[in-house]
Amino acid sequence: MVTPLADDVWWYDLTGTNAYLADDDGALTLVDSGTGFHASALVGGLRDAGFELRDLDRILLTHYDMDHVGGLSTFDGVGLTIYVGATDAPFVTGERKAPLSKRKGLIQRLGRPLVSPPDNPVEPLEDGDTVGSFTVYDTPGHTPGHVSYVSESLSAAFLGDVVVERSGRLHPSAWVLNYDTASTWPRWVMASRSIGTGANSSRTWSNGCKLGCYALAPVQSELFCDRVGTQQTGVDDEVGLAAGEVGQ
Repeated sequence: MVTPLADDVWWYDLTGTNAYLADDDGALTLVDSGTGFHASALVGGLRDAGFELRDLDRILLTHYDMDHVGGLSTFDGVGLTIYVGATDAPFVTGERKAPLSKRKGLIQRLGRPLVSPPDNPVEPLEDGDTVGSFTVYDTPGHTPGHVSYVSESLSAAFLGDVVVERSGRLHPSAWVLNYDTASTWPRWVMASRSIGTGANSSRTWSNGCKLGCYALAPVQSELFCDRVGTQQTGVDDEVGLAAGEVGQ
C-alpha cells in the first residue's frame, strides 16, 4: 500500500523503514527498496498507485544499508537502472564488503546475508550529477556514499537517513549507526538551503523519520516533521539546531 504525499509522489510505510515512488515526468522512480521481506509490499504499492512492475524505470538509492537495498532483488529482470552514491556503489554490487574496522561497517556485515547483488546495472553518482529531474547531493556521514536527491520540478527531496525525528524535532541519525555523525547534519543543512530556491517551497522526505514521519522543508528555513499528514511541529532555524545538536 502507498500513500499519496503530493502530485506524483507516494510513500511506502515498510515497517521500520520507508521508500518512495515518484513519477518523474513519465520516468517512474523508486527511492530506496526496503528489505527483501518487503517484496510484495513494493510490487503491491506500484499497483496501488496505478502502475505495473514493468513500468518502473529506475531506482535511486540514498545509501547502502540492508533496509534500503535489501529489496533490490525484487526487480531483477525488470530492465531498470539502479543509481547510488559512488562510494557506496561497490557495496551494492558486492564488489566490496563493509570494513570491519568501522562500527557501522560491522553492522552492515551482519546484514549482508540478507542482501543479494542486483542483476540490474548499478550506476555510481557524484555530487552534482543529475538523474532525470533529480540533482544529486553528497550527504555522507551515515554511510560514506550517502546521497540525497532534489527535484525542483517535483518540489521534492529525499534524504535517506541523514536525519531522524524525535518529539517533533529533527536530529542527526544515531551516532552508533553512522560512520561519521559530525559530518552528517551540516551536509543536510547545506542541501536544504539548495531546495526550492524559487517561489515554490519544497517538500523533503527522510527515511530517517521512521514510522511514516517525513520532513517538509520550505525555503523560509522552517523545518516541519509531519506524521502522515497530522501534527506539524516547526523549527525556526535549522542552522541553530544543527550547531546545537551535531554529535549528540
